[in-house]
Amino acid sequence: MMQIQQISNQTTLRELNREFGLKLAHDPDFFTEWRTSLPLLTEAEQRTLVHIRHNFFTQVEGVQLSENLVKMIVLSPLLDLAGFYGRNFLVRDEVGVEIAVEDQQSMYRGKIDVLVFNEQFWILVIESKNITFSLIKAIPQCLAYLLASPNGDRPVYGMITNGSNFRFAKLMPTRPPEYALSNELLIDRGDDFEQVLKTLKKMTLLHTSS
Repeated sequence: MMQIQQISNQTTLRELNREFGLKLAHDPDFFTEWRTSLPLLTEAEQRTLVHIRHNFFTQVEGVQLSENLVKMIVLSPLLDLAGFYGRNFLVRDEVGVEIAVEDQQSMYRGKIDVLVFNEQFWILVIESKNITFSLIKAIPQCLAYLLASPNGDRPVYGMITNGSNFRFAKLMPTRPPEYALSNELLIDRGDDFEQVLKTLKKMTLLHTSS
């Protein structure tokens, strides 16, 4: 009888290693997309980021931001600025996925918060959490969703955010599958927020140039 496991914030890296052979890549050049050859931002884009940051902190003063508010105030404007709402991409929320464990009678199921894709290729998996949630706990959940990608031998990317903190992931569907993570970027530290948008824009360029 098939056993069903739910993908959640209780999923662990050890579990993904045991079930799918997932490994951390140690090559420093494995995931450079988040920090090298990033596109420049226009003055209008920079002003919009200031506006998003202002809205975020204004709302934080009055209420603990839920996952849905994080999506509304921070995530959706970022996706718009990055160009993911254009005709080259499709954006869907609450996308159900399944991953079968090879040679075992078990299946992992879950729902991706936000998925950006083009035809059958996944571009970006986004895991959104409330403002108090630690991103560390969400990393295995995001990686589990990346393992479900139908991209074949092409890489797939993820982003985890709670509105104030951001982290990117890259997974290559090799045997065994490998992943790497970006540094954690903060909405109110230096030019981190600008780097978040630059990285998202870089992903649109990677897709349209491939």
